Amino acid sequence: VPSSRPKRMRRGPVEPKMRRVQPLEKDPVSGEYKLPARVGILTVHALGRVVPLPTYHNDRYIWPPGFKVSRTYLSMVNPNANTVYTCSVEENGEQGPRFRVVADDCPDQPIIANSATGVWTAIVKRANEIRHRDHSNSASGPDYYGFTHATIAKMIQDLPGTENCINYVWQKF
Repeated sequence: VPSSRPKRMRRGPVEPKMRRVQPLEKDPVSGEYKLPARVGILTVHALGRVVPLPTYHNDRYIWPPGFKVSRTYLSMVNPNANTVYTCSVEENGEQGPRFRVVADDCPDQPIIANSATGVWTAIVKRANEIRHRDHSNSASGPDYYGFTHATIAKMIQDLPGTENCINYVWQKF
């Protein structure tokens, strides 16, 4: 008697689901998104440009150098306040992008890492430490940067050059 049922076999690649996006204004002449644009709790200031190297994308996200968003989160220096964080993606050669976050209340201390999660984990850890919180310091960098937001994903996917991102799985919006 078998102990478990055999796994079902998949029939070919999984079709991506249709993702809903909020309508955003575009320039009637250039066709580019009008920025800055408010998308959920984020403000998109710049989309950047696509670098088709495999280190600047994976199957789910494209990290375009020049991308810049801002959002509010707990301060790392004042336990009684929130502050605005500006998140950006910088070009870093073939190694892949560098992620930089600058807090409005300590602009001379940018947090820099080789991943969005690395940057935001450091911020969450500091914010928890000054509040004497014994919480998990884990953070989803793609969430905090907005890469998981359907509207921002579409804005990036609409950039010229995304068709050259060989590992990226095209999403439906």
